[in-house]
Amino acid sequence: MTNSANDKKEEVLQKPVHESEVREKDKLKVMSFPQKAEYIWTYYKAPILITAAILIFVISMAHHLITDNQESILYSMVINGAASQADNSSPQMYQDFLAEKGLSPDDYKVDYHSGLYIALDEEGEARDIQIFSAVATMLMSGTVDHVMTDEDIVVMLAEIGYIMPVNQYLTEEEIAAYDKEGKIIYGIDPETKEKTAFGISLGESEKINQSGLFVTPPVFAMIYAAPHQDNSVDFLHFLEP
Repeated sequence: MTNSANDKKEEVLQKPVHESEVREKDKLKVMSFPQKAEYIWTYYKAPILITAAILIFVISMAHHLITDNQESILYSMVINGAASQADNSSPQMYQDFLAEKGLSPDDYKVDYHSGLYIALDEEGEARDIQIFSAVATMLMSGTVDHVMTDEDIVVMLAEIGYIMPVNQYLTEEEIAAYDKEGKIIYGIDPETKEKTAFGISLGESEKINQSGLFVTPPVFAMIYAAPHQDNSVDFLHFLEP
């Protein structure tokens, strides 16, 4: 193919994109500021929300690394909780866990994240893909140890591969004890296609009920590649002795 033909082909491929951009700019020129804001939010909400969530997460982690002298022993994520992360104070439940382990809050801390809400549709899938993408990004960051959230959310996350099966961090005796009390939450393993234990119900936990962090009784579920897996198991035992 000649250079001339290649140039024409490239021009044809680029022309629709160029014309689309011109039309969009023309639309924005005649809009008022409120109209522009509404237009941009309507058509660009997804990348805006995803980018904002990632930026908030990165900035938050950078802030901790730069300004905090405390060593983090755990990263706990609350989804569909009652309380948002409005300040830098740690909920009493996490402070009590530090005390239980005999660690000074001057030197150690528990990181946590709350305020994200995932609603499911009739198919059991996330209604808002933008919010789900933000949560998925955090779960894949290699930072989060476990989630505490609604049973349906745990099952959904487990069946698409984010949640670690219970038998990978609890003994057979521990699983049997939880199962006897009806606290094991099951889902279908995405690889084996078999019914698998993925979470522990915390509905009867006195510490959870006193925390003020939850609207409905949550389920504890470990994230794959949890960086503080041992401490996360200790936290589960602290909540459900």
